[in-house]
Amino acid sequence: MPTYTPIDYANAYFPIPILPKIVGQPTFEKLRELKKALKANAASVQSDLGGAAFGHLGLVLDDATYQRLTTHQYVAPPHPGPLVIVANTAHHEAVRLREVHQEEVQLFRETVDVKNALMKQITSSIDSKFIKELKNPLTDTITRPVHDVLHFLMTRYGHVDSRRLKIEEDKVTNFTWNIIDPPVVIFSLIEDLEIIAEAAHNMKSDTQLVNYGLDLVRNTNEFENALLAWYTRQDQTWASFKTHFTTAHTELARVRGTSMRGSSFHQANATVAALTEQMQHIRNDLREEINSLSTFTPPTDFPTETPPPVTNTPTLTHPQMNATAQQGQQEIIAAIQQLQQQFLNMNNTINNRTNGRNNGSSSSAGNGGNGNTGNGTTQRFTRNNISKYCWSHGACSHTSAQCNSKRDGHKNNATFENKQGGSTAYCGSRNA
Repeated sequence: MPTYTPIDYANAYFPIPILPKIVGQPTFEKLRELKKALKANAASVQSDLGGAAFGHLGLVLDDATYQRLTTHQYVAPPHPGPLVIVANTAHHEAVRLREVHQEEVQLFRETVDVKNALMKQITSSIDSKFIKELKNPLTDTITRPVHDVLHFLMTRYGHVDSRRLKIEEDKVTNFTWNIIDPPVVIFSLIEDLEIIAEAAHNMKSDTQLVNYGLDLVRNTNEFENALLAWYTRQDQTWASFKTHFTTAHTELARVRGTSMRGSSFHQANATVAALTEQMQHIRNDLREEINSLSTFTPPTDFPTETPPPVTNTPTLTHPQMNATAQQGQQEIIAAIQQLQQQFLNMNNTINNRTNGRNNGSSSSAGNGGNGNTGNGTTQRFTRNNISKYCWSHGACSHTSAQCNSKRDGHKNNATFENKQGGSTAYCGSRNA
């Protein structure tokens, strides 16, 4: 029998031969990254076990998880024992028995060596005091399976609460899949949630994983035929879901091209979403600016012209543009017009208040601060909310730390009691 030479699997096969050291007590995030690296390393060593397409991934995953993800079972081979060839066995049969025994011994040793390489990465990455109770007191080694060790670490140090789980669930349900990206984007997102659910002791079933995926696919409005085909399948597992919609995405890319330019709905939807988010930020800024107009000095070249209306709006063109895409265009146009109107309103407000303040400055001593509007009437500007103090704006609706329009020398910790040389605007009205 030939002499067996151990292989350095970490350096010869593993894509991540050295794992980063976890300093101090392990956390969920660190353990999740550790498990991801171990999965990649185990799967990189080719093996005929467990379906012959996943390497030794079964060393890192428990039996139920491995079967759910691959639809196969991974069974680590036992040692075949010594070779026994009974007397009077035919020569060709004896040769066959020797070859079979040699292959079984080789597979057993390969599996053990890969397991030992993975275990060495775990013990090198984690401080010994956090895994000491896993070691055999006689041999000072860990003899448990790799997935048992990972389960112990996650249970002991990687627990997450229900609030964190809810945040991750919302992240999945609110995710919008841009079909220009490969479907592995949503697969990874859902499988990350599965890991977090396990750490929260609230395991997700195969059916739940599939339902998360179906919701994300349906929301694209792009895979009607693939969805119809899916509902007629018998094997509706998470593994078959990934295979099915990866194929569907590949076929769609062949028809439309890798840029997926035929997806007019997706283009319109993405544009509306981006514009809506920008408009929300602008609304917040406008609200803050209007609240601080009493102490704002506009530049002399501030534009007073009304912005021209949008006449040439972008048009999405495609021979198969449907009603959904047209609705998306209308939303874009309405959003742009609303944004223009907001700028116009802000401009008019600034002009009116600036004119009133400038005209009233010459007569402030006689009218108590009222501004002359130029037509014989006076105008006094007040703030509806002066419950908080801001160094730059005085009494207003926000604190110094919350200010979005800070002046030079702004003090974030200024208060009514300690203004630190800040503005006194409207402070008298508050005391009154």
